[in-house]
Amino acid sequence: MEDTYAKLSELEPYAVWPGVVGRVVNGDRLTLAVVDLEPNADVAEHQHDNEQLGLVLKGEITMTIAGASRSLHPGDRARSACRPQPGTGPSVPWTSG
Repeated sequence: MEDTYAKLSELEPYAVWPGVVGRVVNGDRLTLAVVDLEPNADVAEHQHDNEQLGLVLKGEITMTIAGASRSLHPGDRARSACRPQPGTGPSVPWTSG
């Protein structure tokens, strides 16, 4: 059970996009990603094969999911359904505030 407990600070950060850094914890059937965005960082429109859940811990972010945009603040969450067929799922661009 060497990976049962760990500190976020012990996870190796990696650059996702300019101004966007991620840390990932992989389970057997689940992945948890912690993503830090610099102020005014833009995340390119993209899609995921799996359902995605997000929780804002600090700051503000504007997300667009399936054409609907919303400004999210600490404690707010977002859900993006999985892509039903290649290239047809919801697109998700983000802009940090």
